Amino acid sequence: MTAEVIPEEIYDGEEVKLSIMIGGEAGYGIVSAGDILARAFAKCSLHVAAYSEIPSLIRGGHNTFQICVSTHKAHSLWRALDFLVALDHLTIDLNALNVSPGGSIVYDSDSVKFDQSDLDRDDLTVMPVPLKTLAGEHGHADLMRNTVALGVCVALANYRCEALQGVLREHFKLKGEKIIEANIRSARAGYDYVKEHFPDIRILGLDGQVCGRPHIVMTGNQAITFGALKAGMTFYSGYPMTPASPILHQLVHLEEDMGIVAKQTEDEISAIMMAIGASAAGARAMTGTSGGGFCLMTEALGLAGEAEVPLVVMLGQRTGPATGLATRTEQADLLFAIHASQGEFPRAVLTPGDLNECFTLTYQAFNLADRYQIPVIVMGDRILNEGIHCATRLEDEGLSVDRGKLLSAEEAQEFVEDGHFKRYAITNDGISPRILWGGNGLVQTYNGNEHNEFGDTYEGRRNRRGMMGKRMHKMKALTKDMPPPQLHGPRDAEVTLVGWGSTKMPGREALKMLAGEGHDSVSYLHFPSVWPMDTDRAGAILRKRERLVGVETNFSGQLCDHLASHTGVHIEDRILKYDGRPMTPNYIIQLLKGVMGW
Repeated sequence: MTAEVIPEEIYDGEEVKLSIMIGGEAGYGIVSAGDILARAFAKCSLHVAAYSEIPSLIRGGHNTFQICVSTHKAHSLWRALDFLVALDHLTIDLNALNVSPGGSIVYDSDSVKFDQSDLDRDDLTVMPVPLKTLAGEHGHADLMRNTVALGVCVALANYRCEALQGVLREHFKLKGEKIIEANIRSARAGYDYVKEHFPDIRILGLDGQVCGRPHIVMTGNQAITFGALKAGMTFYSGYPMTPASPILHQLVHLEEDMGIVAKQTEDEISAIMMAIGASAAGARAMTGTSGGGFCLMTEALGLAGEAEVPLVVMLGQRTGPATGLATRTEQADLLFAIHASQGEFPRAVLTPGDLNECFTLTYQAFNLADRYQIPVIVMGDRILNEGIHCATRLEDEGLSVDRGKLLSAEEAQEFVEDGHFKRYAITNDGISPRILWGGNGLVQTYNGNEHNEFGDTYEGRRNRRGMMGKRMHKMKALTKDMPPPQLHGPRDAEVTLVGWGSTKMPGREALKMLAGEGHDSVSYLHFPSVWPMDTDRAGAILRKRERLVGVETNFSGQLCDHLASHTGVHIEDRILKYDGRPMTPNYIIQLLKGVMGW
């Protein structure tokens, strides 16, 4: 058996790429500025990947926003910076070592007292720009420093300021024309200042670079939201918890236009119980949370399993245990999701690795939940959920809604005795029929206790064996329905990186960078689903690879351990990262070279 082989994109011409970081004190509008800049580049058909680093503080702290731009596909961030824009001194202290030789540090000369000799580096260009003064001349000294910095970034990239101005106009459209024009003037002031005072600075020439039509730029959370809506979701409940909160925020804004219910609950237990109730009533329902909230949801997850209620749960991972690093990223909840709640019951765990998979796998999660009447967990993490990613389009070919065995009142008569519907009828495939509530004169009972075919509580031994066997029999067909592993890169590679979820993005970027260094015999094996697993297929795929190296953002290598326990294939070499920061292709390459002796 083989993995699904995914062909790599082919581009004309040499890749032109750059990496920008903007940093400053919380409250300076760093995240907003970075988002605007990323969208400005994408609007001009460049590929972008972006991510914000924010502390888990109620107020204050230090923020950064990194944007990687490329004429080819930018799968993920990379570590080296071409220029660093500092609105405070701490940005320089924390990030100067990551600026590439020949790169530049731009700082606000109105607010930062800085001398290049402090760096102990002479391979950088240091550029003082009076950001606060320029902002004050054209708008507001404190509020628009970040906008001036955007103009500086576009000038350094040698790109067109008009692209930035268009995004600023869109971003501030609800603020009125006065605010829009002030921001446009501020951005232009930063752009013109660099062109006038540093005319010879050219890190990279992006001017004139075009990669086709403008790209879609969005977060993984937004793609998950659109996938859920496309699948016909009509009910969402959640309690705010990073990085899942933006899904709730977005759906609340779309509630009236889309004809859905989006409910902020008092806690995570209420969130999952409301979603279970809505689903039992016939709605396509979803809830979302992070690891701490999912802990609270686990008993109700078992209720959905025992009562066979379709349910989709988005689990956005962050660094744990306990509160851990609440605004950082990690992939340490994999085994928890697979084994959550007491007892045994069928469930599916999907692990999207990029923007398109956030959309398509969320869509498929609703079909799987309805088809098999199970809870389906869609796993993300902060880099995937809240990072900004780029796509030409969200692929929706071949997607169609499947409500499973949802019968009409007429079809249901086969399973009715004395007006009572056999909600848990024993069937050959283990999947019992369902009906919608109301209007059909039938009684349908859902039950979290062990029950008979009618849903009445019953503790008989033979009944328990029959019901348990019925539920678990669904796993056979479900296993065949799960998305298969994907192989990126050469089929006969010398070494294969193995990962899941968001490590797909830096993994694929690492392949591209390694090929540029002459190491073109490296592939990446991505698992878009981890449970249930076709162990025969997975084992056969793994055994065909010459050398395996696990890549995960956790301490122990949870996917590697999962694969070993179910396929017998032990992946000894592992590239693991657990500092709360995203996996990068540079980190993968550095450790892989050590493993391979390159």
